[in-house]
Amino acid sequence: MDETDLTGEALADELRRLREEVEKLRRRDREHTEARKELLRAAKEDPRTGVFERVEFMERLTLAVRSSRRYNYPLSLCLCELDVRDAAPQPVNAPEADGILTEMGRIIREQIRCHDAAGRLEDDAFCIIFPHTTASDATSATGRIRGDLEGLQWEYEDGTSRPVTASFGIARFAPAHETEGDLLEAARQALQRAVESGGNCLVVKAA
Repeated sequence: MDETDLTGEALADELRRLREEVEKLRRRDREHTEARKELLRAAKEDPRTGVFERVEFMERLTLAVRSSRRYNYPLSLCLCELDVRDAAPQPVNAPEADGILTEMGRIIREQIRCHDAAGRLEDDAFCIIFPHTTASDATSATGRIRGDLEGLQWEYEDGTSRPVTASFGIARFAPAHETEGDLLEAARQALQRAVESGGNCLVVKAA
């Protein structure tokens, strides 16, 4: 084997080594990109329920209201909160309550569409944005969530159990609503009526 052959083999080895290094760098870059995406996702989501945390949700509500006003498509908003705790003769323990909240978040995520958005506004309160959706259609979607929730059970300290229930208030975006705050307030009023009616019901706010 002459010197030219040795030089050719050395170059081929060096090229293979360089290709392997490039592939390692690309793989590392993909891993870092995925890690950044995961960190961003985690920062936007409520860790207990998997829905958006309040700040991210309100930003999405602002965009939804702007789009609904600009393109004149229907937009509905649903506020819901658990109402079983206050109705219970004995309070459930904290781990049990946290587990119910986690399950409620899972049910909401599974029942809404990909272009809907759900967020956790307070401890027991969730909110759902239904773009391109009338109040009637939002009521149907919310009914499925109610049905799945009633399949869960509160386990009380005295050994008894009761179905998990919640109150729901729905409002439709209307010309009278100047901001997302106006729409949210209309949904709050509907939710309050549901709570005052004894809970475990759904109220639609008239436009």
